[in-house]
Amino acid sequence: MGARFPDHVLFDGEAFNVCEIDGSGLFDPVTQSGSIPTEDDNHSFVYGIRDDTLFLETFESRGEIPRPIALDQPVPFTGSMVMGTGFVDDLKVHMGVQAAYKYRKVIQLEVEDGRIVDFVDRSGEMAERRERLAATHHEGVGDVIKNID
Repeated sequence: MGARFPDHVLFDGEAFNVCEIDGSGLFDPVTQSGSIPTEDDNHSFVYGIRDDTLFLETFESRGEIPRPIALDQPVPFTGSMVMGTGFVDDLKVHMGVQAAYKYRKVIQLEVEDGRIVDFVDRSGEMAERRERLAATHHEGVGDVIKNID
């Protein structure tokens, strides 16, 4: 099993990596219905937002897909999605999805049945978290974390 492909959301003219998901209804290519894909799946999705609605735009796959996937369809996700852009390369760990604090810009979407009902910019909170981590690590790591913004 290799590292999981990150999912992406095209939001406000930028491509964000999905960092955290809490909810249900994201697209599953095997059942072609809403579910939360597992951490070890072989698929990566690009979601877009149009008219405050989450859509499946494109996907990549390293595995078998039982039938063609209809793109450009609304996704009935309900829950919270945290996503980031502007990755801090010095904080990369080569395992799975990267944590939100490792991005300079972080947005949390609140979604109900595919409709974006709210979004919150969490970038300041993530910068504060990086500063706290820098203060608790040895000098070399702390200097790297402090100098990333």
